[in-house]
Amino acid sequence: MLTVPYHPGKHMIWDHEVGRFLRRHLQRDDLFVYFHRIARTWIVAYWVEKGRRFVEVWNGTDIREFNRQDVDQLERWHHRYGETAREFRNRIKSEEAAYYARQDDQKMEATDAKKWLKKKVGGEGPLWDTEGTFAFGA
Repeated sequence: MLTVPYHPGKHMIWDHEVGRFLRRHLQRDDLFVYFHRIARTWIVAYWVEKGRRFVEVWNGTDIREFNRQDVDQLERWHHRYGETAREFRNRIKSEEAAYYARQDDQKMEATDAKKWLKKKVGGEGPLWDTEGTFAFGA
């Protein structure tokens, strides 16, 4: 695998059916197919930095040469270098933890706002219900 800087004069990105198939099959939105204008080859690659650098994972002189063996090779590459089941679980857990942390932050902000408003307005008034809690929200 080779990391390459993107050069529009040399690399013509092509929304080809092979690229669309691989994005769906491997569930990677960063895969694409391009034609190298100087070497006259078709290359499957993925972005390292969108629009700046990418990594080549397959190349051939004719995109029609792309076959089941090449798909199998890319599947092995994806399982080796792609997101593993453990990484996927960890990513999901960290996203959930971030979600709950945001929820807690919002609750704390609401509580702080209630305390501030209660101090400024007092415990009695139209903003407070009969139990002394804030009548709007939370």
